[in-house]
Amino acid sequence: MTEQAQTPELSAEGVDQDTENKRTAKPAMSKFVVRMPAELLETLKRVSRHHNRSMNTEINLLLGRYIEQIKGDSRPEADEHLTLDSQLQRKLSALSPQKIEALLDLLE
Repeated sequence: MTEQAQTPELSAEGVDQDTENKRTAKPAMSKFVVRMPAELLETLKRVSRHHNRSMNTEINLLLGRYIEQIKGDSRPEADEHLTLDSQLQRKLSALSPQKIEALLDLLE
Protein backbone atom coordinates (compact mmCIF):
# COMPACT_ATOMS: atom_id res chain seq x y z
CA MET A 1 0.00 0.00 0.00
CA THR A 2 1.47 3.36 -0.97
CA GLU A 3 0.87 6.55 0.94
CA GLN A 4 -0.19 9.55 -1.06
CA ALA A 5 1.53 12.83 -0.32
CA GLN A 6 -0.95 15.23 1.17
CA THR A 7 -1.07 18.59 -0.52
CA PRO A 8 -2.27 21.57 1.47
CA GLU A 9 -5.84 22.62 0.79
CA LEU A 10 -5.87 26.00 -0.92
CA SER A 11 -8.56 28.63 -0.63
CA ALA A 12 -10.03 30.42 -3.64
CA GLU A 13 -7.26 33.01 -3.32
CA GLY A 14 -4.58 30.30 -3.46
CA VAL A 15 -3.71 30.57 0.25
CA ASP A 16 -2.87 27.44 2.26
CA GLN A 17 -5.99 26.85 4.45
CA ASP A 18 -3.94 25.85 7.54
CA THR A 19 -1.94 29.07 7.26
CA GLU A 20 -5.13 31.08 6.82
CA ASN A 21 -6.73 29.43 9.87
CA LYS A 22 -3.68 30.22 12.02
CA ARG A 23 -3.60 33.82 10.79
CA THR A 24 -7.26 34.46 11.60
CA ALA A 25 -7.50 32.31 14.73
CA LYS A 26 -9.10 33.90 17.77
CA PRO A 27 -7.53 33.53 21.20
CA ALA A 28 -8.45 30.33 23.00
CA MET A 29 -11.60 30.68 25.05
CA SER A 30 -12.55 28.62 28.05
CA LYS A 31 -16.10 27.65 28.86
CA PHE A 32 -17.30 28.29 32.40
CA VAL A 33 -20.81 27.87 33.77
CA VAL A 34 -22.02 30.58 36.14
CA ARG A 35 -24.88 29.90 38.53
CA MET A 36 -26.74 32.97 39.74
CA PRO A 37 -29.99 33.89 41.45
CA ALA A 38 -32.96 34.29 39.11
CA GLU A 39 -33.23 38.00 39.96
CA LEU A 40 -29.61 38.60 38.98
CA LEU A 41 -30.13 36.68 35.73
CA GLU A 42 -33.16 38.82 34.87
CA THR A 43 -31.20 41.99 35.64
CA LEU A 44 -28.33 40.77 33.48
CA LYS A 45 -30.75 40.04 30.63
CA ARG A 46 -32.24 43.53 30.86
CA VAL A 47 -28.86 45.25 31.04
CA SER A 48 -27.43 43.27 28.13
CA ARG A 49 -30.54 43.96 26.04
CA HIS A 50 -30.32 47.64 26.93
CA HIS A 51 -26.69 47.75 25.69
CA ASN A 52 -27.41 45.53 22.66
CA ARG A 53 -24.86 42.95 23.82
CA SER A 54 -24.97 39.27 24.62
CA MET A 55 -25.15 38.27 28.28
CA ASN A 56 -21.74 36.64 27.89
CA THR A 57 -20.22 39.90 26.61
CA GLU A 58 -21.89 41.86 29.40
CA ILE A 59 -20.50 39.46 32.04
CA ASN A 60 -17.01 39.69 30.54
CA LEU A 61 -17.10 43.50 30.44
CA LEU A 62 -18.44 43.84 33.97
CA LEU A 63 -15.97 41.33 35.42
CA GLY A 64 -13.09 42.94 33.54
CA ARG A 65 -14.02 46.39 34.88
CA TYR A 66 -14.44 45.04 38.39
CA ILE A 67 -11.07 43.26 38.33
CA GLU A 68 -9.34 46.41 37.04
CA GLN A 69 -11.06 48.44 39.75
CA ILE A 70 -9.90 46.24 42.63
CA LYS A 71 -6.49 45.32 41.18
CA GLY A 72 -3.88 46.30 43.72
CA ASP A 73 -6.44 46.91 46.46
CA SER A 74 -5.54 45.61 49.87
CA ARG A 75 -7.61 42.66 51.08
CA PRO A 76 -9.88 44.63 53.49
CA GLU A 77 -10.73 47.16 50.79
CA ALA A 78 -11.44 44.40 48.27
CA ASP A 79 -13.73 42.73 50.82
CA GLU A 80 -15.46 46.07 51.34
CA HIS A 81 -16.10 46.28 47.57
CA LEU A 82 -17.67 42.83 47.68
CA THR A 83 -19.92 43.85 50.57
CA LEU A 84 -21.01 47.03 48.81
CA ASP A 85 -21.59 45.12 45.57
CA SER A 86 -23.76 42.54 47.30
CA GLN A 87 -25.76 45.28 49.03
CA LEU A 88 -26.27 47.06 45.72
CA GLN A 89 -27.30 43.81 44.04
CA ARG A 90 -29.88 43.10 46.76
CA LYS A 91 -31.33 46.59 46.35
CA LEU A 92 -31.40 46.30 42.55
CA SER A 93 -33.07 42.90 42.74
CA ALA A 94 -35.86 44.39 44.84
CA LEU A 95 -36.65 47.08 42.23
CA SER A 96 -39.36 46.72 39.64
CA PRO A 97 -38.28 46.33 36.00
CA GLN A 98 -39.59 49.84 35.28
CA LYS A 99 -37.43 51.37 38.01
CA ILE A 100 -34.37 49.47 36.77
CA GLU A 101 -34.97 50.77 33.23
CA ALA A 102 -35.36 54.30 34.61
CA LEU A 103 -32.05 53.97 36.47
CA LEU A 104 -30.32 52.69 33.34
CA ASP A 105 -31.70 55.64 31.38
CA LEU A 106 -30.33 58.03 34.01
CA LEU A 107 -26.88 56.46 33.75
CA GLU A 108 -26.63 57.14 30.03
